[in-house]
Amino acid sequence: MADQPEAPVSPEGGTLTRLRRVILGPPLNSAAVVQERIRKLIALPVLSSDLLSSVAYGPEAMLTVLVLAGASALRLTLPISLALVVLMVAVGLSYRQTIRAYPHGAGSYIVAGANLGSRLGLTAGAGLMMDYILTAAVSVASGVDAINSALPRLAPAAVPIGLAVLVMLLAGNLRGVRSAGKLFAAPTYAFVAAVFLLICFGLAQAARRGFTTLRHRGFPRLKDWASCWCCGRSPPGRPR
Repeated sequence: MADQPEAPVSPEGGTLTRLRRVILGPPLNSAAVVQERIRKLIALPVLSSDLLSSVAYGPEAMLTVLVLAGASALRLTLPISLALVVLMVAVGLSYRQTIRAYPHGAGSYIVAGANLGSRLGLTAGAGLMMDYILTAAVSVASGVDAINSALPRLAPAAVPIGLAVLVMLLAGNLRGVRSAGKLFAAPTYAFVAAVFLLICFGLAQAARRGFTTLRHRGFPRLKDWASCWCCGRSPPGRPR
């Protein structure tokens, strides 16, 4: 049987195809997706970007909630932070065990489904989907809020900026793991460097005054409406 000739492509279709390849990259078949491998330095921005982004809004959310119980509740900041560190260590050790048990790759859905049953596997998959949606929404909203805080003139364009960031993240992830790693590597490492610089600057400022506690007079009393506002603005994100 003779091969059928390919249908001619219209100029509009060719333009859309070229535009799609520029934005999303060349198409990948299933075998290529499974065989994609990236280095550790590139894998870090891809696999831990949501966790690292939690640093930007997590402490603020914790302090916003604790202040509702009064100034004395702020002493719980350190114990809660230590508990989160223990949680992250446990998650890291769990990932190492999963990598050894599933060297070809496996997520929460596969691991839970293979060891605990299909129902719990679907539960884990649904939880991940909700977590990804909330993480993207809260991270982008927090980033846009930080931009508007530094550049108040951009406040009216908060929604377009957030949508543009979401489209950029979507396009980067659709290009494949390798392309996403190269795209997100520089911003992620710049963020980590900025966090370390902020900590060093804060320690230097505290050392100049002998690590004494700053006391401010006239701290305003919290009203009911202020408590409701603080509870409503606390982001629901959580680290995985």
